Amino acid sequence: MHSIGSTRVGTCEELHNQILTITKTYQDHLRHPYLNHLKTTFCHECESLTQLLNAQLDLQRWAFLPSLLHLYEAHVKLSAWGAMSQIKESRRLSFSPGFLKNVQLPFLYQWLVRFKGYLVSKFSLYFHEIGRAHV
Repeated sequence: MHSIGSTRVGTCEELHNQILTITKTYQDHLRHPYLNHLKTTFCHECESLTQLLNAQLDLQRWAFLPSLLHLYEAHVKLSAWGAMSQIKESRRLSFSPGFLKNVQLPFLYQWLVRFKGYLVSKFSLYFHEIGRAHV
């Protein structure tokens, strides 16, 4: 992970390929029952990022339907991850004296939601005419 962050990635495709390699390599190493939550979170992170990068690549190719489907899949993955994080945090905070605090979602989740918003904006800018014709 450190080597990816310290080197400059040339294109979105290279980053996508590196994320897929990381997912395939480390997903199978998390087999112990105590690591189930970590494995689930890792899968949600990698799948969400992969779908968003797929949408970015399809937007670069001006592919309407594939980019729309990847954005939808990313939305589904992020929603599942967010719901899982909120349930975990609310369960943990319910036993503490300050249980009325707002639940703070992971920073990576927040960044991925902002990235998805950026891609949705880009999608609507690129395909405004197509969407307007179908309404």
